[in-house]
Amino acid sequence: MKLNNKIYSLMSTLLIIPFYLVWILGYLNAISLGLYLILEKIFSVTFIIGLTIALGPIIYKITKLIHKDGYFLVVILIMTIFMALGSSLSYIKYLTYNAYAWDLGIFEQALFSVAFYHRLFYYTVELYVNPSGSFLGTHYSPILFSLVPIYYLSPHVLTLLVLQAILLYIPVIPLYIMSTHLTHDRSIAFITSLMYLISPGIASPLYYDFHVEVFIPLLYITTVLLILMRRWVLAISLMVLFLMIIEYTPIIALTMIIPIIYILIKNRELGKHVIHITLLVAMIILYMIITPKVMGILNPYKSSLAVYNPSTIAGYSGNPINFMQYAIKYWVFVKQEILTNIQQKIMYYAILGAPLFPSLLSPLWLLPAVPYTAFSFLSTYPAYYMLDLQYTMYVIPQLFVAYIMSIKHTKQYIKHVLITSLIIGIILFALYNPLSPAASQNLYVFIKYLSSTRVKALNLLVRLIPNNASVLTIDSVFPHLANRINAYVFPMSMPNYNEYVLNINATYILMTIDSRGSEAGLLKAEVQGYGMLAAVNGTYLFKKGYDGEPIMYDPLTNYVIPASEFLLWPGTHAKTFNKIQGAIYYWPEDYSGTFWIGPFYLTLLPGTYNVTAYFTVTKPCNGTIGILQASNIAGSQIYASTPILCSYFKEPNEWTGVALTLIVNSTSEDPIMLRCINMTGITGVYFSGVVINQIS
Repeated sequence: MKLNNKIYSLMSTLLIIPFYLVWILGYLNAISLGLYLILEKIFSVTFIIGLTIALGPIIYKITKLIHKDGYFLVVILIMTIFMALGSSLSYIKYLTYNAYAWDLGIFEQALFSVAFYHRLFYYTVELYVNPSGSFLGTHYSPILFSLVPIYYLSPHVLTLLVLQAILLYIPVIPLYIMSTHLTHDRSIAFITSLMYLISPGIASPLYYDFHVEVFIPLLYITTVLLILMRRWVLAISLMVLFLMIIEYTPIIALTMIIPIIYILIKNRELGKHVIHITLLVAMIILYMIITPKVMGILNPYKSSLAVYNPSTIAGYSGNPINFMQYAIKYWVFVKQEILTNIQQKIMYYAILGAPLFPSLLSPLWLLPAVPYTAFSFLSTYPAYYMLDLQYTMYVIPQLFVAYIMSIKHTKQYIKHVLITSLIIGIILFALYNPLSPAASQNLYVFIKYLSSTRVKALNLLVRLIPNNASVLTIDSVFPHLANRINAYVFPMSMPNYNEYVLNINATYILMTIDSRGSEAGLLKAEVQGYGMLAAVNGTYLFKKGYDGEPIMYDPLTNYVIPASEFLLWPGTHAKTFNKIQGAIYYWPEDYSGTFWIGPFYLTLLPGTYNVTAYFTVTKPCNGTIGILQASNIAGSQIYASTPILCSYFKEPNEWTGVALTLIVNSTSEDPIMLRCINMTGITGVYFSGVVINQIS
């Protein structure tokens, strides 16, 4: 049997390696691009065959387990449903232009450049902070090489989203096996697996694009399982892959060694396995030393663990090793940073950890979750403690492993503990899992946008751009055009913004009237000889050197800007309410001030427009409620203004439009800003959004 396994391993290795050898030859320019593409077409197929052979024994064992274990069969069925549902809904979100350059577009373009141009994960989205363009210079994630042959055979966003769903839910298999291995009770393994599948923390990355962190659960849980089974060669191999996920996973790996050593000491096996532990520790430390140096070569602006954003860790910038000295010196400030958004931070970890409360009985196995938990509590950046993002991956696998390690200690209460955990898990699934229709943020809401005017307009204009043509576009469109090496996106805020955009070499510009960079895009079109190829309901497509009439021109009609695109004025009593139809804003009675401003990127072509903001009041009133204005960003130049009068509202709680007539004589470098100011507080007011129509 061992001989057969060695033969299988050798065969699979010989079939997998050629793809990467050819890629290296292409990267070194030792072969032409044409020959590279021919060879990779062949070797991507051999890679899949080799991978199938390598996984053959595992697939066989899983199949046997399915036949003899009814619990496991149910787990596999539910896992498959969640994979299909998660990837489908994520794809619908992408189809409705609710996926973004940061991060889906980045991974799409990086993998495309590796697969078809033998570049080192080249992407254009952040060239202003990463001049080499290699993603490995931003985040060191060589694990992405494992996806390249699969992406080569199916170069599409859907491939990434399906792989993400698989990577998120397939860890339930080693989790089930680990649970049965430790508890010898399939019912415990079944309930633990159900809790994993319905966990909001596991589903969170599905809501927002694609992320490399989705490798963490599979490799973490499987590595722990193999170590518990004393399968050291495989465990060390998987640990190598775990380290390659992102530059932060070595920190998790290092803390993971502590509970492993404890188990070996407890079982009096440390002496027997000291070589394996020493090898693991040495490997992790060596990797942590090498990674910053490699990243520094690829991107001189970044070394692996350096902190540059003061919102990341309590206002600190620099090497994290020196953070303790900083914390002691500025302990009052650090304390304040921890208390910032403290309720949100506690709620975040309560949602992730409440069903897994028995894990507290295994504190050593919670240690691998401590680095990220401490980091997030020290941060004032809300994304680090928000659901529906990838950051749950840094905590949730560790919690489940600790739960399995702890559950056997509950002894006579084990049944009650499991039932309580499952009930809490089901409630949290309903309220917070993006795959739950009842969740406040769920993926089903995007289905209704598939036939929206905005999506239809963007689809029309995207199809007008030839394959491989260079294009500059907006954040939400970039993933639809990222399968080319010369696609660019309007950057986030940066010095010399317009200069950077003017220096981008693109044949096409595709933008919408309220997108970031729209003013720079119109300036670029004006000064660099672009002509309008098409305009469909607030979506513009320009082509360099084009001087004909637009092949499509639809005036701006019922262009909706929802309330969520506007900013509630800070420091007021204004509130946000999430309704089925979307977010709405509320201004309470008896308060005066500025209600909202935005949407900050509104840029209109010359013409006359009707701008209608929709409000409703909570009670009848007399007089002026506030003022609706259109101005420049600074508010120093007023383009149009009208009072919001009580007489406009015939009945309370009925939506009423308040209209401005806005005349745009020329395209301004400064975008138009709408604002609702001078609120008098004579009644409570709700705001749902703005609708723009072009009159002439």
